[in-house]
Amino acid sequence: MAYLFVAAIGAACVDWYAVWSRRDSIETVAKPLVMVLLVAAVVAGNPVTAATLVAIALTFSAVGDVLLLPRVDMFVGGLTAFLLAHMVFVAAFVVGGDGVSMVPLLLGLGLAVATFVLLGQRIIKAAHAREPALRGPVAVYVVVLCCMLVGGFSTGSTVAASGAAFFAASDGVLGWNRFVTRFSYGRIATHVPYHVGQALIALWAVNLS
Repeated sequence: MAYLFVAAIGAACVDWYAVWSRRDSIETVAKPLVMVLLVAAVVAGNPVTAATLVAIALTFSAVGDVLLLPRVDMFVGGLTAFLLAHMVFVAAFVVGGDGVSMVPLLLGLGLAVATFVLLGQRIIKAAHAREPALRGPVAVYVVVLCCMLVGGFSTGSTVAASGAAFFAASDGVLGWNRFVTRFSYGRIATHVPYHVGQALIALWAVNLS
């Protein structure tokens, strides 16, 4: 199992290099490969219900990765895949959490509200201005993303909470870079926290007793 995490880290580093150096052909293979390896690590490490849910969510994420590749650029399809991934992650956090830890839950709620107010509303408004048809889907996605963030914190696990936070940060950067203001190295700034977040959630699932 450990070697699968090592392989996933290696694939993530290759992906980051590909994004940095704009080598699309390498990214096409490396980015989805990270999710495939994390799915394998979760299933091999602890095939319990929560871990299985995480594996399913990671699979949806892999589909989303492919659909959002520059060569494919199917944004709505990618948005849908990641929306499903977040919903399954929420279910995994509920199933795998050791009851509801109130203090972490409140922290998660506070962070989710701040994320929605400071980033989410701006991204939704900008999406509507650029592509009016996307306002509804983007709004739903932001709400589900915030739920995923709360779910990660509600488990009481620092690893799960950190993973959810990194994942949310990645989506925030992606949304801001696509709809609000494009900035230098926006894609690498999306990929790094994305892979860190997914790996932490996978690690949490593997370590469930």
